[in-house]
Amino acid sequence: MIAPLPPRQRAVVTLFYAEDLSIEQIAEAMHIRTGTVKSALAKARDRLGATWGAGAAARERNGGTT
Repeated sequence: MIAPLPPRQRAVVTLFYAEDLSIEQIAEAMHIRTGTVKSALAKARDRLGATWGAGAAARERNGGTT
């Protein structure tokens, strides 16, 4: 499902959803800014469409925690 995403977006989505890392942890692991992580997640969600649903948006508002 995430195969069509560019590599950075795919990595961010995998770390966020599959590895359950916070935005801050992803930024540190990838050596990028938190804003870049948030942007990559937003772009990935837009690209993938409504499949992710409202739960993903709520999770990001909570700083990546459930």
